[in-house]
Amino acid sequence: MVDNSKKQSRNFLSFEARVAVIALLAVVIPLGIFAAISLHSSSKTLTEVIAKDLEGQAILVARDIDNFIGQRIADAKLLSHADVLARGRVEPVAQYLTDIVESSDWLNNVDIVAPSGVIIASSGNHHPKDCLLWEKDPEIKKLFTAATGAEPGQVFLSRARMLDAGPGLLFMTPIRDVAKAAVDGVLVVEVNLNSIGQIVSVFDKSVVGDKYVYIVNSDGKVIVTEDPSVATFDSFPALKDHPELLSLFFTPGNVGSRVYTDAGGVDVMVGYADISKFGVNQALGWSIIAVAPLDEIKLPVYAARNKLFAFGLAISLVAMLVVYAFVRKITGSLENVAAHADTISNGDFSQRLSAEVETAGVIGSLATTFNRMASSVETIMGELQERERGLSLTLDSIGDAVIVTDTAGNITRINPVAADLTGWPAVEACGQLLTEVFQIVNVQTREPVADPVEKVLRTGKIVGLANHTVLISKDGTEYQIADSAAPIRDENGGILGVILVFSGLS
Repeated sequence: MVDNSKKQSRNFLSFEARVAVIALLAVVIPLGIFAAISLHSSSKTLTEVIAKDLEGQAILVARDIDNFIGQRIADAKLLSHADVLARGRVEPVAQYLTDIVESSDWLNNVDIVAPSGVIIASSGNHHPKDCLLWEKDPEIKKLFTAATGAEPGQVFLSRARMLDAGPGLLFMTPIRDVAKAAVDGVLVVEVNLNSIGQIVSVFDKSVVGDKYVYIVNSDGKVIVTEDPSVATFDSFPALKDHPELLSLFFTPGNVGSRVYTDAGGVDVMVGYADISKFGVNQALGWSIIAVAPLDEIKLPVYAARNKLFAFGLAISLVAMLVVYAFVRKITGSLENVAAHADTISNGDFSQRLSAEVETAGVIGSLATTFNRMASSVETIMGELQERERGLSLTLDSIGDAVIVTDTAGNITRINPVAADLTGWPAVEACGQLLTEVFQIVNVQTREPVADPVEKVLRTGKIVGLANHTVLISKDGTEYQIADSAAPIRDENGGILGVILVFSGLS
């Protein structure tokens, strides 16, 4: 067996050597092929890098916008609980709102609106007092109605729309009189898109070339961009030639990239992230889209990649030569270790690796481990065999009959006394169900007596049978017996099996 192991090891290691030689040749020979296909592979890799970069930056901007909207919601909640709003005096309220708007870059207007929809107080001239809030935009009424029936602290957010002061968002939250348990009015906060434009601008500067970043709503209309050729609420430029992009951009939670040719014939990479994936932005229905031209970033990165590729190839060639030499050097030691490992796996623990092999670096550590393992297992096996012999002698010397079962009721051990009483030799009884070997009936009624092992396994307690129990041996001989059964437990109290002890009565 050892000779076969050595032969298999030699075959395996010679195969490794052949693979090392083939790999070495495979690095040198394809140099000419790599020169021809490097443009294609580099372009593909570069496209993936650009895509990941655009996707990553789009996600960061989406999170920034989410944070901005979340802060504005928190501001609206806080403003709706201002003490001045509860006093009911219009002039101080209007002045307070005016001061708030003038101190903020993101606020255009703040109104206090009665439940009827009439403006009570305003921070500016966009919405004169006593006019109807949705006079110019009837769609606002639906949002306002929802706000009047809301609980305190709930904030309703409109879609981006053209407001009196320009493009913006409306935040509405109820103002409630706690004492009256009624809505006193609705706070309407008009937020401009300047801050979101600044977030997009930072991202826009990081995009290579003369392309831009866009915030687009679910209808494909541009909400924010620095592209001078696209006005607010114009359609995203590429949708005219590529209408399929709309569903791609606005698949819920979708983040990805795509390459397409724009109207000017330029190949561009577009990275996109559906902002509804991020927290409070779900109400906006926006997607962020970053467009980058491939031809403006391909050449310099491609040149750098070629240099890195050449350098890496040279390093790989040297490394493979070193690995090949190392494999050739350690082949002999590995054969020796493999042969001894096979010997140990077949139960021969007497073999030991030579001291010469044990000094061979990492292979030596492996050899030392094998030697220690063989010694330890040999010792343990000897101890187990000795314990087994001792246990067998003890059980065979007991005057009472003893049967041991596992937790399934199968016999694992039976001593000679039990074998004589049951008529089942140990070699036949082991592996049988106890109920097959240990058949007992009531001496008076001749009815079968319940299996004591099953009761021990079920209750976990010692079970004894009265002396009116009769054991029927395999050949039909009957013995009146007294017996008891007890659980065998491990160190944690778990039941490993049952020991049944019984004796014949005279």
